[in-house]
Amino acid sequence: FKNYPLKDLLFEFLNFVKKTSYFHDDKEKIAYLNIEDDLFSFYNPKGNSTYIMKRPEAFEIFQVFDEILNVKNNYIAIDEVTNECYDYVYFYNKLMGSSKHLCTTLEEVRTLLSNHKNIILITKYNKISNFREGRFLTRFIKLILLDNKKAIIHFKKNKDNDEVTIINIDNIKDKNKILNIIKNNRKQKDILIKITYKDIRNNNYRIGFNLYQLEKTNKVKDINKIVDDNTKYLEKLNKINQIVEIEINKLLNR
Repeated sequence: FKNYPLKDLLFEFLNFVKKTSYFHDDKEKIAYLNIEDDLFSFYNPKGNSTYIMKRPEAFEIFQVFDEILNVKNNYIAIDEVTNECYDYVYFYNKLMGSSKHLCTTLEEVRTLLSNHKNIILITKYNKISNFREGRFLTRFIKLILLDNKKAIIHFKKNKDNDEVTIINIDNIKDKNKILNIIKNNRKQKDILIKITYKDIRNNNYRIGFNLYQLEKTNKVKDINKIVDDNTKYLEKLNKINQIVEIEINKLLNR
């Protein structure tokens, strides 16, 4: 590699890194938030992006990349963010463990949506498969990309219809093919379906692909009811367990 141009080596590395799916055009104003845990998937070699930093030291490598490629991305500490409007804000949330954390994340999405045109939430699918905590956001959902682990949800501030597109990308590895499917937005069996945000509400705020591709048979409705009842019982048991724990602590501390 001694005589190999550094710029070419960097491009090889960036092409090797698995990238997330993008929704914007090159001329649009883009910002990235909360990407410290998966930095390289979001580096923009064209130099027209803004990175909102919670840990500035994590982005030092990006600034080195900028120098190598002779581009200029913008880097802003989170406490220095202004009210500047972006066309797209990519909001990455890898962990999102507890229900409290989930609520906080979705409230952040709501706040971002009030200031920016489009928000792209990237997270684990199992954390948002039941979207009841985010029901106040369902009418803003334009597009959902799903694979067996990850979900990417596109929220649009000024949405002109109630249509929601869900795309199953589990077996699609080619990024360009995914972008073409998004652009064409045509129904395809086992790949792309169209529903409304009201369908999500009527299915107890469940987000999935097969659920909406299947016929709305009584069997599907029965399964939904069983899962919902089970969730309610678990919540009641959890509350009872908390009460018992409090009472036991009172007895032990007397």
